[in-house]
Amino acid sequence: MRFIDSHAHLADPAFDDDRDAVVSRAREVGAAAVVSIGESIAAADRAALIASSYHGFVFHTAGVHPHDAGQFDAARDIDAIRRHREFGAVAVGECGLDYHYDHSPREVQREVFAHLPRVTAYSIVQPGRMAAELERVRQQGYAQTSEEMSLGACSVAVPVFGPDARVVAAVGIVVPSLKRDKNRLVAALQVAARGIGRTVSG
Repeated sequence: MRFIDSHAHLADPAFDDDRDAVVSRAREVGAAAVVSIGESIAAADRAALIASSYHGFVFHTAGVHPHDAGQFDAARDIDAIRRHREFGAVAVGECGLDYHYDHSPREVQREVFAHLPRVTAYSIVQPGRMAAELERVRQQGYAQTSEEMSLGACSVAVPVFGPDARVVAAVGIVVPSLKRDKNRLVAALQVAARGIGRTVSG
């Protein structure tokens, strides 16, 4: 089965000694691509260099993690994120609202989130809309997008649960439209997620 690892921290210095081996293992187990997360501007700079070393297989993002919202500088960081987007970042992130750990005050997180650049006209950058979307995800048990990142691309994803019933990953699919097949795709992804969860719990 081919898959895209859409959330890997290859830019973390912990991988400096074995990054080549990690990327090779990802290829061996069927990864079609890996997205290296730039959860800070410094991490995005490292992720971009790593992506250039594995061109066509590793891609990068640029963002400001909600944990670091207190250090956010709109003039500096938004320009840096835009530059990364212009030079190949495939997403804005890691970003959002983290109300679980609250490493940064919630009002600061909301202010930072509201400054993030839209990628398309459908990108959610309003904290209230994002909070409502997260609540919908919790209620329905799956996430979906409709052209928030790329025009003509919609997606749906479901959680993968580990042995202690905590979410350890997600599995999703990107399609041109969710109008007709969303329920079928969600059901298929849930079956796949249960199988992955059993393997993880192994």
